[in-house]
Amino acid sequence: MGAHDNALTSLVNGGYSPLAPEQRAKLAAQLGSALPAHNSLLLSVGESIRERRGMAPVLRRLLDAEAEVDRLRDEVAEVKAPRTGRCYLNGDVLFLSEAVIPHPITKEPHVAGWTRKTDEREWRPKALAHEELEGNAWQDITVKDLDDPEGETRA
Repeated sequence: MGAHDNALTSLVNGGYSPLAPEQRAKLAAQLGSALPAHNSLLLSVGESIRERRGMAPVLRRLLDAEAEVDRLRDEVAEVKAPRTGRCYLNGDVLFLSEAVIPHPITKEPHVAGWTRKTDEREWRPKALAHEELEGNAWQDITVKDLDDPEGETRA
């Protein structure tokens, strides 16, 4: 049994390893400027592979990679999603997020909550665009004491 057969056997058994950077570069060079395949082509390839079982592991690896891309895309979307129950500090202004609401015209997500200066006691309602809240100006201080934002974190 040759090295190629061993590689295919390993792939069938789920024991493949990711491509090395030089292998990925070689494959990219071979693909050139080819665009990703449409679903109809993938289905056609799947049909052909059914007749040539030796290619099934290649299709399996492609399907697994696509599933991983979808999982990572969902994970990134979750991380980027506006969060409630958080406290943010921008200079001497606090913002406590309470709900995510759509802008009445643009439908872009806004975070509704309460704001006050650190030296004040009265909270006032405010809504911030998600992009504004996630910018560099606002620092998430949720684990810090609201009455002492510069103080020690809670245990």
